[in-house]
Amino acid sequence: MWQPQNVVKSGPGAGAAAANKPNVTLGRFEDVLVWPARDSKGVRTVGNIVMKSGAKMFTVYCTPSKQVKSYTTEGDEDMETIKQKFEGSTPGDVLELSEFIQNNIGVDYFILANNCIDGYKRLYGTPCSPMKLKAEQTDDSSGRMIKMTFEQSVGSKYVPGFYDGTESFGAPYETDLTI
Repeated sequence: MWQPQNVVKSGPGAGAAAANKPNVTLGRFEDVLVWPARDSKGVRTVGNIVMKSGAKMFTVYCTPSKQVKSYTTEGDEDMETIKQKFEGSTPGDVLELSEFIQNNIGVDYFILANNCIDGYKRLYGTPCSPMKLKAEQTDDSSGRMIKMTFEQSVGSKYVPGFYDGTESFGAPYETDLTI
């Protein structure tokens, strides 16, 4: 059970923007075999996300300076929930990203987003309140960009988790380089 404790400033520049790592990890909830519980204080996850046999997490490049990670408390008194949100932009207009968007509208996702400040990844989405993709493409005189917003449709009681577990990616494959 959570006990009240003092919360102090964590050091000089504590409120400065944190540099983000460019590759964001995504996973489909339909591919999850075991979801980690949260500790008694409700934020740190305990254990790993375990994927079903043959299922893997994957990464999507998002420009580090354009990543926005947030959550908002919503609702009237006695009905508050927390809605998590992740926004990321990818430069250009690549076929693979368009295919990803085309085939993943309405799919339930979790997201692991890393910064360069601490050792934790932030875990967005829960099995009962997954992240849903919305996309916006821009191609004009200022440039080409695809913005992806992952947001919970229904809030939950959780802020984004602190995840220090493993990530499960497919093994690299060999290519035949003989000509």
